[in-house]
Amino acid sequence: MQQYMVETSSINNNKVSLSKDDLHHLFKVMRAKNYDNIIICDYQSKVQYLASVLDNEIIIQDKLDINNELNYQLILVMSLVKSDKLELIMQKASEIGVSKMIVVQTRYSNIKLDQSKIDKKLNRWHKIIKEACEQAHRNTLMDLVIKDSLNDIIDLDFFKVVAYENNNNNINITDLEYMQDTMIVIGPEGGFSKEEINLLEDNNFNNVNLKKSILRCETAAIVSCGIIANLMK
Repeated sequence: MQQYMVETSSINNNKVSLSKDDLHHLFKVMRAKNYDNIIICDYQSKVQYLASVLDNEIIIQDKLDINNELNYQLILVMSLVKSDKLELIMQKASEIGVSKMIVVQTRYSNIKLDQSKIDKKLNRWHKIIKEACEQAHRNTLMDLVIKDSLNDIIDLDFFKVVAYENNNNNINITDLEYMQDTMIVIGPEGGFSKEEINLLEDNNFNNVNLKKSILRCETAAIVSCGIIANLMK
């Protein structure tokens, strides 16, 4: 069943106001007809509703007692990478159940954000996140934050993990306990500098391996989030 995510203010007297894009998708792409059922999710209150189409209006029928979110917060800190890779990571992280994705510039990031185009980028990214969360029937949207450097995330109060290909601790990502709010940091194609790893380790980040082979950054992000999400259940 198709899900559409809306703000709380979009639901009034059991009637739902969808955006122009969502209306087009519902009636032109999905070809919805009278009495077809859809799911409406108020992502601000994290509540899902069963709704029906009636004379081109969306009417709430019942509140659904469904929670598709992880038991704990999962924060992905992703080094800035090329747009196609970053957008893939955003999409899959949203589907997996990541609570927040923080994009940061690191030393070996092979791209820099063009501040003159940031609003256009953010609009596109938020659309990708919304569609992925709807597809996964999540109860809320993944949050997206842009930070200048790793210094901006080291003081955040989570259980902290960094995936590092030159890990000498021989700790696998599956060896740790994730029944708590967790932050995982993933580097760019060029990896982390020694100074960046020292910074993270000095601030209580657990240095882990994902597997013996070295993964591409987008694969590492998706695999690590999937593993942690599964271990949080």
